[in-house]
Amino acid sequence: MLLLDPQRSQDILWANTRNKAAIIRWWNGASACLDLSNPKTQAWFKGRLDHLVEEYGVDGFKFDAGDANCLSF
Repeated sequence: MLLLDPQRSQDILWANTRNKAAIIRWWNGASACLDLSNPKTQAWFKGRLDHLVEEYGVDGFKFDAGDANCLSF
């Protein structure tokens, strides 16, 4: 459910995987990025957010770096 590195050029830390997650470099480190064009990913992410609302009473979310230029690597 992560964006994949099309060139498979990134180093990854887990073994025995065929598709490598794209590593996005940030000002304070590195991370992977959810592929929200995938309906399964959308459902999973919404489920996680719904859980936070229902279990802990979270009433809002703030998401950073969702603009397209942050996804180019």
